[in-house]
Amino acid sequence: MFCKSCGFEIKGNSRFCIKCGNPLFNQDISSSANDDEPSLTTSQPNTQRQDTQPFVQRQDPQPAVQMRDPQPTAQMRDPQQYPMSQAAELTSNTAVAKKKTPVLAIILAAVIGMVVTAVVGVVLYYFVLNNETDDVRFIEGPGYSSAEDAVSAYLEAFSNTDVESMISTFAVETYVKNYDFEAMINRLRVYTFNSDQVFPSDNQFTTGLNIQRRQSRIADSIRLQYINLFIPDAINDGRPMPLTDDQEASSFIRTLSDQKYYESIQKLEVVGFVSPDSLSDLYSSEMNQRNMNQATDIIGAQELENVVSRVKIDSRIYLFCFDVARYGERWYINTLGGNIAPMLGLSAYAMGAVPEFEVQ
Repeated sequence: MFCKSCGFEIKGNSRFCIKCGNPLFNQDISSSANDDEPSLTTSQPNTQRQDTQPFVQRQDPQPAVQMRDPQPTAQMRDPQQYPMSQAAELTSNTAVAKKKTPVLAIILAAVIGMVVTAVVGVVLYYFVLNNETDDVRFIEGPGYSSAEDAVSAYLEAFSNTDVESMISTFAVETYVKNYDFEAMINRLRVYTFNSDQVFPSDNQFTTGLNIQRRQSRIADSIRLQYINLFIPDAINDGRPMPLTDDQEASSFIRTLSDQKYYESIQKLEVVGFVSPDSLSDLYSSEMNQRNMNQATDIIGAQELENVVSRVKIDSRIYLFCFDVARYGERWYINTLGGNIAPMLGLSAYAMGAVPEFEVQ
């Protein structure tokens, strides 16, 4: 409010102007002045104290209520008004696919595992249970394209002092598989427990025993052949050799241990082959051919042939005699010596090996 006498602004509820002293109660307070100037009851300080909008906004619970409200509005729930965007749809589909992937992977792994197990089972059944020893060979080799090749392979392994390779030139599993036990009994009309085949190969157990028997007989024949070549006196016609005292025993052991025999074997060389017909007229006889045919039937081979090889050891020439059998298209050694060795007058312990000059 202002004094109408001097225009001085009057504050408070004073009745007189503090500047000019004129009374103020007769002055007319117009409504127009109140519109332009603040009134006594709405002074600026009071208005500022009452205007606490920031404080009122913090007390307003409406934003908190809106944040806690998880339910969409009716418009948001209406798929006609607010369809899902393509990006959101792809995101949703990807999430679903990720959830399904582990299940599909587990199913796929299970199927693969069952297929692999089934295949392994079929293979094991076919080769182990169903076929037994038909196609599984562990001792004999693959065979050879000719009888001479089989003999050459044996003599090469001999010069290399490789016993395992020497045995592999023989028919072992094939021999046992094709051996006709009944034909053998009918021909000999006698059974001995130390024959080539002790049992009919009717099951896996007896087949295994016959295979081991076959391998053992081959190893024994190689042993006898080696002893007869270099230490024939040790054979003593198959009888035990008496050793009267320690000195004689020690001397005999030194003889068996002499490395010169081992070194001589490594010098073995094949120099050719000799026809059995040229060594004995009996070989081509009807009786011998009949015997060979019967032997071929017993061992279950398609063909049986005698092979005689000329072998040089050190400076001496030896004759090595073999029976060689053909199974299918492959040739294997059947026995050392064969049926030509007795025709040449060789001892059974010689195993078909003899100095050439002793035959001529």
